Amino acid sequence: MRNNIVSALKDDLKLINGLPDSRSDLLYVYNFQTNVNDNVFAQARFLDEIYDFPTISIYVEDEERSYIGSGITQGDITLTIYAYTKGHNSQTDNNNLLEDIEHIIDEFSSQHTDLSVVDSKILQVRPDNALLAPYGGGSVTVLITYQSEC
Repeated sequence: MRNNIVSALKDDLKLINGLPDSRSDLLYVYNFQTNVNDNVFAQARFLDEIYDFPTISIYVEDEERSYIGSGITQGDITLTIYAYTKGHNSQTDNNNLLEDIEHIIDEFSSQHTDLSVVDSKILQVRPDNALLAPYGGGSVTVLITYQSEC
């Protein structure tokens, strides 16, 4: 289940294209501020491994499962999404990218009931505050909860 959820998250993050979110079932229109040009990876990437900006990488930190009864297991996946930008306005660009990622997470559970995702929430957002200029870096720690039959 974890691999399917991470793959769906990767695909959703690739929607960040500088245009309005194209999913028709959203309750509001969101305009992406960044175009990631498909530079989204389902494994950790470090700054010295990145050649195209902006880039997003997903790192799965932990997964816990618990039996909740009636043959149902609940899983909690904690992951960190790293965002990297480069340019003269790297801090602004990175903050915009972090906001785009937040939008994807806010909509993730409603978009993926097919994967039995019941909740997706942001635990922490950490911008780098221009420490790496001209690079921008930041991260979003996320908890995704799903249910499955035992």
